[in-house]
Amino acid sequence: MALITLLLIIPAKPLQAQVVLRDTSISWRHFDYSLNEYYGIQQYDRNKVVDRTFNGVTLENELVKLCLIPEFGGRIISFIYKPTGHEQLYQNPIGVPYQIETGIFYHNWLMVYGGIFPTFPEPEHGKYWNTPWNYEVITNTPEKIEVSMWRTDDLNNPGHPGQYNNGETGITCHFNVILEKGKPYFDVDVTLENDATSNNYEYWTCITFAPGSEVGKTLTPSNSEMIVPIDRYQVGWNNGDWMNRLDPIVQGTFDIVREYDQLAHLSNWQDMGIAYAYPTLQENHYGVVNHDNEEGLFRISSDQSTTPGMKFWTWGDQQGLSADPTDFYNAARPYIELWSGVSQEFFEDAFLGANQSTSWTETYLPTVGIPGTDFINKEVSFYAEMDDNTLKAYAFQPIAADAYGIDLIIKEKGIAETVYTENVSVIPALDESTVYELNLESLGRVGEYEVNVSLIRNNEIAFTKTMNSAVLLGTQPSFDPKLSIVNGEIQIQFNGSASRAIWVYDLHGRMISTVESIEQQVAIPLVQSGILILVVQENGTTWSKKILVR
Repeated sequence: MALITLLLIIPAKPLQAQVVLRDTSISWRHFDYSLNEYYGIQQYDRNKVVDRTFNGVTLENELVKLCLIPEFGGRIISFIYKPTGHEQLYQNPIGVPYQIETGIFYHNWLMVYGGIFPTFPEPEHGKYWNTPWNYEVITNTPEKIEVSMWRTDDLNNPGHPGQYNNGETGITCHFNVILEKGKPYFDVDVTLENDATSNNYEYWTCITFAPGSEVGKTLTPSNSEMIVPIDRYQVGWNNGDWMNRLDPIVQGTFDIVREYDQLAHLSNWQDMGIAYAYPTLQENHYGVVNHDNEEGLFRISSDQSTTPGMKFWTWGDQQGLSADPTDFYNAARPYIELWSGVSQEFFEDAFLGANQSTSWTETYLPTVGIPGTDFINKEVSFYAEMDDNTLKAYAFQPIAADAYGIDLIIKEKGIAETVYTENVSVIPALDESTVYELNLESLGRVGEYEVNVSLIRNNEIAFTKTMNSAVLLGTQPSFDPKLSIVNGEIQIQFNGSASRAIWVYDLHGRMISTVESIEQQVAIPLVQSGILILVVQENGTTWSKKILVR
């Protein structure tokens, strides 16, 4: 029998049935410093922490609460998903000026605050991460609010390191945040407008992930995973070269191209480092899932070809979690930083012609109760996996929109015979997923099968994931025969004499031995080791049992 968990959660009474805009202020602590007119650091105090208040704006609907700070980098500093009450973005409890006069960043220093923010027209946080941005309300109705934060590149810091060579481009970046009534997500329309001169430039959106965090205490725990639709990544800079020892090299490529496996898990990040999707994302989304509570945050792009670059960064798992924020000499913090860019990697320029522009939309939405995603849009997230003969399929649909379902079809490989099919409905729920679970051994068959799990939208297939089942689909015996491995044989002691057909399969369903016998004791020669499947048919009944042959 399939175990189907369909949890319909009745949401709490919404705070308001419309989208609301209001001014706010937010206080942040950081080590004291002062700047020169170009936003380079002028002086700092290692022993003094100060409170700084920013003017901001809050956008809020029934499900989402956002806080924007135009005057410090044009950033979205907070994204609270109300059904869980959890924060999705990282906020640094105490800012530390670091890498001062080391030639790494444009202004020759950096300080992490957090949130989601635009960086341009240079790489590595760009020029405007710590400057005021212009702010304008484009739309303000009970149905929709759009706030524009924008900045024109007119700054040239004479103290910038030489590798930042794009100059004053005159490019204007519009970072427009949009929240609509009743939506569990928000959109960001990004537009880059050039002036009368053609320019090389870079643009990246930086996202500091901390999904499922307690408000006021944000972090990504060790048990967090970067869900990125790639098979391989390119190793960038990494402290002590630890990244080059993590995943296997992709054959036929440079040694910096690795299989995307261990890098996905924050617990494997031995130290800080940079990596890039190689050559680019296969789909238009990526995100982070906090497996401590199975809450995630995802970015979806309206046009993946416009922002093909995707960069990984963390401080390292334990380095971030163990850092003392009151220690001026330790800037590490516990979060995951993923970036989307118009170029493939840092210091690789894009080009914008005179009087030209480029634009795209980034959507940010949470997931709950689902450990990954194979398919995601603004309505639903879907994921399927096979683990120890058990199929699990998940669908998170926070609000009722289109009718979604999960279809399962299992076919015997080679002859394409359908041996099992089932369909369940996806139930909209704000803080839980629909979970479908099936133990394949309950189907009572032996062989190799093709398992197709589909997400159905309005009775049409939206997405299908195909997995091969190279496992036993059978039952355990009604009694426990005595089995032993002696002198290269499987020796079986039955309870009595009867006409029996006996087969031995490997885990791919391939038959490796067959015996017919009426004897109480049967010996079957072994031809291989490993986990094998013993199948016996007697008196019209078929049973099976796994055995380990060393």
